Amino acid sequence: MSHAPRTRSAAANPLKPLSESLPAALARAGLAERLAEEPAIAAVRRELGEELGPDVRALRVRNGVLELEVFSAALAHELEHFRGGEILARVRAAVPSTGIRRLRFRIATCAPPARTR
Repeated sequence: MSHAPRTRSAAANPLKPLSESLPAALARAGLAERLAEEPAIAAVRRELGEELGPDVRALRVRNGVLELEVFSAALAHELEHFRGGEILARVRAAVPSTGIRRLRFRIATCAPPARTR
């Protein structure tokens, strides 16, 4: 016995424009929060520049805290105690809408990526 394929009526399943569907899909996938933190991560990369950029990796923003992974304990200490306030102020000025309150530095458990020259 062969069955004809079922079709849904347009009224039962209307197609929505992508601009309406995408935000809900991103939220369901857990990506909306990651996309919202991207401006802060990009700003900290710019602020670290070529000097520190290869040795520090911005990980995420969680509850107003921008988490950074540092590939050296000495550099983590320097950033936290001597340069962190300046970096934080510059990131806040660049992207005030992210609501970053502080930076958290953690020491990486793996080797830094190889530098290219």
